[in-house]
Amino acid sequence: MKNGVVIVGAGHAGVQAAASLREDGYDGPVILVGDENELPYHKPPLSKTFIKDAEAKPQPLRGEAFYTGSAIDYRPGIRIERIDAGRHGLDIAGGGALAFDNLILATGSRPRALPLPGSDLSGVVSLRSLADARLIRELSAESEDIVILGGGFIGLEI
Repeated sequence: MKNGVVIVGAGHAGVQAAASLREDGYDGPVILVGDENELPYHKPPLSKTFIKDAEAKPQPLRGEAFYTGSAIDYRPGIRIERIDAGRHGLDIAGGGALAFDNLILATGSRPRALPLPGSDLSGVVSLRSLADARLIRELSAESEDIVILGGGFIGLEI
């Protein structure tokens, strides 16, 4: 196993998969790929204190020392464009490729965009990432009226 395990998705599941591989004695290469540029962070606080407090910082899932100390090659800011299972490779958006022996997909889910007139207007946003939370915080400081579509946990918390 020269290419090791590649984990696509640096949220809770991806970080825990990397940690579990090391805890269970796997000593081959572990590469954790995330499409955001930040260190992996807890997402639940985004819909609570982070949006309300301009001074709030994201809460890391693990400190940077965890990744280096556990020989986990964390690669932020990489979006995978295509999986080629036949050649055991990933095509990286913007160019480049990444080989794997084993692949873990831990990308989570995305909010469903509703095909409604006006859904593409400025100020219509979803909450999934740190960038989304920052935008919502900025927009809500300038707004008097807000409409929330969705009564799940995140919608109710906001």
